[in-house]
Amino acid sequence: AVDLSVGQGRQALELLQRTTDTGDVRRDRLLISALLVVRGPAAAGAAIHQLLAAHPDDPGVLQLGAEFFASRNEPHQASALLRKALAVRPDDMAAVIAMAQLEENAGHAPAAERRLKAALAAHPDALAVRVALGEVLARAKAFGRARRLLEAAKDARKQPVVQFALARLALAQGDVRRADAAQKCPGTEILRVGKRVKEVEDHGPHGSQGAPPSTRGRSPGAVRAHPPRRRTDAHAAGR
Repeated sequence: AVDLSVGQGRQALELLQRTTDTGDVRRDRLLISALLVVRGPAAAGAAIHQLLAAHPDDPGVLQLGAEFFASRNEPHQASALLRKALAVRPDDMAAVIAMAQLEENAGHAPAAERRLKAALAAHPDALAVRVALGEVLARAKAFGRARRLLEAAKDARKQPVVQFALARLALAQGDVRRADAAQKCPGTEILRVGKRVKEVEDHGPHGSQGAPPSTRGRSPGAVRAHPPRRRTDAHAAGR
């Protein structure tokens, strides 16, 4: 699936609707991703079912279908499609992360942690998996383990996505000094601005009321590089 802001989705939708449908599954996946963002699951539903019927073994289509069902609060259908996607392409890290997210959302955080640990053991340079696992640990209040995991990334100090995750982790613990230091890594400003732009486009300048920033505008099982983060208690920092 493609992670689009509302503005990007509108632009993609306008462009794709002017193109000829030649049966290119990549075009169809992008079109449905744009429909999901701009018009919601109801508008995209029929197109997704048609795409799943036409390409039942395409991992990208299966992941898009999983995102659709998760957005409709149908996790069983979503997980079934993700299992099928992983059977076709076991090393698809986006599908692995999405499955872990579904497991955690269903209350099975240990299973999500095991899945991500196994994926990271097989692919130690997969930053998205490392960050996702760090977030699972942080939500379990294992802040120390999450920090050590992120800092162990290859060239961690030069990786904006890792430093951004470390900054968020520090903020969750109330450590503003450490968060500020992490955000001085070149590239993190782009991540912060891009993230905020997407939140404003999706929900206005104040975001969704009652939801942590990273969960706004995101379906529970969305196939994303970064599963949603929650605010965590600052008193378990040494775990």
